[in-house]
Amino acid sequence: MTANARISVEPDGVRLFENTQVEFVEAASREKIAVLSRNPNEDGAHLYKAAQEMSQGTGHNSFAASTLIQDLYKAIDDCIATACDTWQPDEQKLLLKSARFGMAYTNTTPDTTKLMRAIKEIRVLNELRKVRTGIPLTHRQFRIIGETCVINRLIDMGSYSVAIKVAQWLSGETSENVDRVLLEWVRRSIGKVSNSTVTLDKPALEALEAKISAKLLQFPHVSIADAARRAIEAKLPDLARLFIQRETDDANHVSVLLQLNDVSAALQKAAASQRPQLIHQVVRHLMNSESRSSYELAISRIPLAQCLYQDLVRQEGETRGVSSRQMLALLEQASDFERQTLFHFDVAETERNVSEILFFFVRKIGSGTF
Repeated sequence: MTANARISVEPDGVRLFENTQVEFVEAASREKIAVLSRNPNEDGAHLYKAAQEMSQGTGHNSFAASTLIQDLYKAIDDCIATACDTWQPDEQKLLLKSARFGMAYTNTTPDTTKLMRAIKEIRVLNELRKVRTGIPLTHRQFRIIGETCVINRLIDMGSYSVAIKVAQWLSGETSENVDRVLLEWVRRSIGKVSNSTVTLDKPALEALEAKISAKLLQFPHVSIADAARRAIEAKLPDLARLFIQRETDDANHVSVLLQLNDVSAALQKAAASQRPQLIHQVVRHLMNSESRSSYELAISRIPLAQCLYQDLVRQEGETRGVSSRQMLALLEQASDFERQTLFHFDVAETERNVSEILFFFVRKIGSGTF
């Protein structure tokens, strides 16, 4: 240890920081002593030796060592625990192979949950300990901190690729943490552009969109619409429109177009999808944000939207007592003579006064409407 070294006391040991290296000193665990000390009274040591002999091709020595094991399950657990506490990858592999070797000789079907978890965590720890990452955690420290805290730290460091690897290894490719890392990377990438004093032209925006989309397309479960929403939050609507062109889900596409207040495009997209619920969503948005004359004009251009709007007005008229003149105006605007006739019949049937019903039909017949 040099004179400039610094000492840091940690929960499970002491870390020595020097100019060019870091050393960690810890007390050996019971399992580690049992397996690596070759104690003749420890089952873990016998299992470790048996696996080594088998890997070297001396099967008779391996069999002799395995016959000395009294508690095979305890020996397996000791090898797994020792592998987690070991820092050398080659020794980690041999210890894990020893545990797997012991499982082949158990009387019952072995539970591999502990072994699989150890493999995942060791892989993560080895990645974190690399110089490019620089987080030399012990297994105990990793268990104390937890997966979420480690991923958050990697995000803060800007090590997004390592954070995605860690999330995939621990929770699978479709885990929530993978999505979180990707979207945080998208947010910061877009944020750098929006906070910059330099205004990006169209080619620069297209290059940024291509870069982000290329990464997101590697993860099919992540929606590109989420990137478009981040662009909207950053007040970059042109970038959001570039993103949404790649979105394949009609519902997400329509939702983003409504956020961009591009109602006409949203209505056309909803109609092209032939999904009434999307058209209904756009119609509701129009009714809440536009004047009646404006949204009725926009709706009249798309027949399916016009039909759904008429049904919506009719339902609201029945439930909330909306004036029937609005419904009649819609039918006249669409030149739907057949529905106009049915509408007049419906009105006549719902009238309570018989004299009014007779007067209604006489007036219509006299005017030549029927």
